Amino acid sequence: MVEVESIHRVNIQAKLFLKILEKYHRYRDRCHEMHERLRTDPRNWALAEELEKRDQELMQTIHSKSSLEEQLQIKDEELELGKGAAAECEHLQGTLRSMQSEMDQNLVKVEAISMEWMRKLTVLESKVTGLESIESAWSEASARATALENTIHVLQSEQESERAIATLREARLEERIGVINQEASVLGDRVAALEEENEHDGNGEPLGDGDDGDGAGAGVGDGGDDAE
Repeated sequence: MVEVESIHRVNIQAKLFLKILEKYHRYRDRCHEMHERLRTDPRNWALAEELEKRDQELMQTIHSKSSLEEQLQIKDEELELGKGAAAECEHLQGTLRSMQSEMDQNLVKVEAISMEWMRKLTVLESKVTGLESIESAWSEASARATALENTIHVLQSEQESERAIATLREARLEERIGVINQEASVLGDRVAALEEENEHDGNGEPLGDGDDGDGAGAGVGDGGDDAE
């Protein structure tokens, strides 16, 4: 029982030593890195010397624990601990692979989403271009419509002016037709009067009188001039 407790205590010390050793190597590497950085700057030489001093102290501490390290190499529990660490490492590697696979899947999803957004952006740009074309065509059509309205107004004004002129000409023509009809009526009355006068002269006077014949002929000639 005492031996078991001693072994258990040694195992605990061994685990602590391994952790201390791991931390030491990590810190020692960092110290060396800092030492290399600080060594080139004269202002940090004192700090570099202090780091070297502490490094030496840590080395002495490690060497003082060498007997414990030899005991760890003898113990079978170290092998079990190594197996447990290997199993944990394998588990962590599996977890890491799972996370990497998930990251790859997420990356594929991100790429797919990016492509979808690019496609939507292209469609949106196409729609914007179409709207700009429609707006430009609408502006041109509006300008043409305005020009056509102005032309229509001008043509309507010209048409109204032509109608007014045609109405005036029609009124003047009707007036002239009325005057002509009146003149024709007067001429018709004169022609009828002359024909009646000629008939009266032909029945009442002899045809052998040359002077009267000349006078009748002159009367007819005057009637013809009036008819014209």
